[in-house]
Amino acid sequence: AQINFDTEEYDPYNQFTTGASCRFVPGTAAYYDFHIEQAFVSRNGSAWVAGGLARMDVYIDGGPVASAGLDSVEGSANNAYVMNLSGCYSCSVSAGSTVDFRMYNSTGKARQLESDVAVSIYRVT
Repeated sequence: AQINFDTEEYDPYNQFTTGASCRFVPGTAAYYDFHIEQAFVSRNGSAWVAGGLARMDVYIDGGPVASAGLDSVEGSANNAYVMNLSGCYSCSVSAGSTVDFRMYNSTGKARQLESDVAVSIYRVT
């Protein structure tokens, strides 16, 4: 499911859109770093299962680019409510391309993101 960030703190070039159509559309072709701090929250107390996978994916123009190395695997079944994902992914993005972020979990249970999820985007070149 696509992640819809609802707050924007600093966007001097108006390249990031929040809400239901959340996306980043750069005005300049460049290499970008996407720093993501993420957490999954279990709804209704559904336990994570041994080997359960949570993953953050970066999509450009509707297609997956990579899992961004943001995988977390639960080592054993437990009732812990939070599985954290955080990291950085760097890639080349063309001017006018649409970048969005999506989450996946392998448990088949509904998961909810914490309200303080954040992404920082930096143009490298």
